Amino acid sequence: MNGDLLQLIYSLGFMEGDLKISPGEKLFFQDPYVNIVIFGLQLGDW
Repeated sequence: MNGDLLQLIYSLGFMEGDLKISPGEKLFFQDPYVNIVIFGLQLGDW
């Protein structure tokens, strides 16, 4: 990820949230303090 982009994100502040990924009824991934903006950018890179 671009360093300038990360600096911009942190200068604007960031949102934290509780992220749970549950395909079907089974919990696959959980992070109670995920940075939503960084997570979204990482998904976009995939």
